[in-house]
Amino acid sequence: MPARISPQKESQIVDLCLRGLGQSEMARRSNLSQSTVSAVVSRFKEEASGNSLEVACARRGLRGLL
Repeated sequence: MPARISPQKESQIVDLCLRGLGQSEMARRSNLSQSTVSAVVSRFKEEASGNSLEVACARRGLRGLL
């Protein structure tokens, strides 16, 4: 089971995802396991599909990336 991470770390993962990095690279840069990165990315994609990408990003403090 992936570890619980801080909102700041989750925002970092989403930012890297939006920049097009692969999960292995995101894990390396954030010093997290790939399974944790995968869980964060999956939650983000699920939230973005249920709302909008802009709303999902705004909830993580990521404005101006889109």
